[in-house]
Amino acid sequence: MPSTHAQLEALYLTGDDNNMQLAEQIAEGLFGSLQQWSFYAQWQRLTLFYRQVLQKPHINTADLIRYMRTIGISLDKPQWTETSLPEDFSACASIVRRINLQEFVALASLGEGFRHYTEVEELSIRHCPITALPDYLWRWHRLKKLEVLSSEIAHLPADVANLLQLETLKLSSYNYISLHEDLQKLPRLQHLHYDVWDVIDAQSGSAQTLFPTVIFQLPHLQTLHLNGGFKLSIPPATCLPQLQKLYCFEFNDDDFPDGFRDLSSLTDVYICSSKTLDSLPDFLFDLPNLRHLYLENIPLSPIDFYPSIQRLPHLRQLTYKQAYDFNSPEARRFKALWARSYPRIQLQWLRF
Repeated sequence: MPSTHAQLEALYLTGDDNNMQLAEQIAEGLFGSLQQWSFYAQWQRLTLFYRQVLQKPHINTADLIRYMRTIGISLDKPQWTETSLPEDFSACASIVRRINLQEFVALASLGEGFRHYTEVEELSIRHCPITALPDYLWRWHRLKKLEVLSSEIAHLPADVANLLQLETLKLSSYNYISLHEDLQKLPRLQHLHYDVWDVIDAQSGSAQTLFPTVIFQLPHLQTLHLNGGFKLSIPPATCLPQLQKLYCFEFNDDDFPDGFRDLSSLTDVYICSSKTLDSLPDFLFDLPNLRHLYLENIPLSPIDFYPSIQRLPHLRQLTYKQAYDFNSPEARRFKALWARSYPRIQLQWLRF
């Protein structure tokens, strides 16, 4: 039998109908009535908020608790104009593992309402005009996945090194995003997405020509997604010993440094929207474990890169995606030639 208020709340938060009913019975004895139990009253108001504001008319409190435990907090209502979370959200701080915010204009600073959500493991912020992440975020020591996409963020501070459980980091911004060198101290960071639409560093006011150097000094990274839009090049020094998947959007042939030849763990390379690429990048032919090559929206026709394929002895799949006629004479010739010459390599032909 629960002996403290914390134990009573924990019993209620199981989301089990029997446990919740037992907690309500105990609370009636302790407080005289359920409405005198402030924790219960908070959940009733929060349930009403979900019904009315978030347009979930059929949800009850038990459903909401189970929802918070599995889905977490997901708010994507751009018409909601409140500048912070209602206080009643604090009732679920201990059970929420995921937070998803999308298209919030008013909640630019994420609000103080999330300060005590220290058990969160996944945070996704999309299309919210934030310029900086809140300081309390760096104390969320259970955080494994952080997404800040289509934002106005310009800097990731040294405090990111406090997120020792972080495995996935996805950043995209209308600004150039400077990354502190302490990013390389994260022992579990395996997946990084870096996508910017401007090369002006908001802190210095100067135009940048290179991706942040620290990106290429992450010893545990397995997946790297880069988009620099013809504007950013890759630094020559590269140390990514565990990198397996590389995604490159909007690159020229000469943007790939010689150091990429040493990425011996690479198994998958995606080259997309490289409209000036006139040949396959040279580094591909020195990758001993390359299994899958994905080419999308590039000016090369299949006949152009056909002779080079024989220099990729371990390749097992080539995916070619282009606004290209499947049934053109050139396409038919290429597929017939491919089938005769490379039966070991699966050809996947996709069209926009």
